[in-house]
Amino acid sequence: SVTPFVEFEANWIPPNDGHRCIIARTPLFLDTSVNPTLVELSDSNNMAQSNYTQYIAAAASPARRGIAEVTLNNPFHERALIYVMPQIRGPFAEYYRVYLEHASLTLDPGASAKVKVMLESMFGDPKFGGDKRWPEKFFHEPARVSLVGYGVNLNNPAHPTLLGGVQVDVSSARSTEFTKFGWDSKEGVVRGQVWVMSPSGPAPGSVLLTFHGPDETADNTAVVPLDSTGTFVFTDGLEWVRKFRSREITGHYPGRPGYGPADAERPLTV
Repeated sequence: SVTPFVEFEANWIPPNDGHRCIIARTPLFLDTSVNPTLVELSDSNNMAQSNYTQYIAAAASPARRGIAEVTLNNPFHERALIYVMPQIRGPFAEYYRVYLEHASLTLDPGASAKVKVMLESMFGDPKFGGDKRWPEKFFHEPARVSLVGYGVNLNNPAHPTLLGGVQVDVSSARSTEFTKFGWDSKEGVVRGQVWVMSPSGPAPGSVLLTFHGPDETADNTAVVPLDSTGTFVFTDGLEWVRKFRSREITGHYPGRPGYGPADAERPLTV
C-alpha cells in the first residue's frame, strides 16, 4: 500500500511568548483512482496536533517569572488523585527553576482544575547570575520543561495511569525596550529606537512594523533593520498606509538569541 502525502505551506507569525497550537485535519480518504467505493474505515484518527509554548526570561532585578496554567482532568469514573510531574532537561537546566501551585489534586469523576506553573531563570537575578560570564551557547539552547500528568484511581492505587503532558521551552535573554517610536505624517516616516537594558546598549537585529487595516495578512508587516545605535527609519510609511488602508501602526522587536523581545508601548495613529 502507498500512504498519500500532501505538502502544505502557510505563513505563520506567532508572538514570541505564550502558548500556541497547530491542528491539522484531513477528511475521510476516498481513492477514486482505484475504486470509487474504496474509503477509509474511519476518519476519527485524521487529526494531528502540536502544542507550542515558549517563555523568554529577560534579565531584570528581581528576576521575572513566567506564569502559565495547566489543566488537570480526571478521566476515571471514580474520584482520583491527579499528579503533575515536572522535569527540566538541557545543558543549562540547572540555571532554571520551576514552581508548581500544586503537585497533585484529588478530583471528582470528569472534573477539571487549573494549576499555576511559574518559570524563572537565574540569568535574570543578579543575586545568582549577575557576575557570571554566561557562554554564548547558553542563549541558543533553551531548557525544556516537561509537565507529565498521572492519574491514580483511588480504588486501584497500585497502577497509576499516564494521562498526557505538555512541554515548555524556556530561554534566557537580556531585557530590551522601545525608547523611541514615532510617526511623521508629513514625511510619512516611522522612526524609533530599541535599547538593551542591561548591560545598557543598542539592540541588534530588526524590528517588525505592522500597518493594521482590513483583511490583514503577513504582507502588512515590514521588516526594518536596526543600525549600530539601535535606531530604525522606515521611509515608505505613506505608501504602506494607503496600500493597506491603515489607521494604526505597531512596533515589535522579535529579539534574537541573547536579546529578549519587546513591543512599543503604544500604537501609532495615522
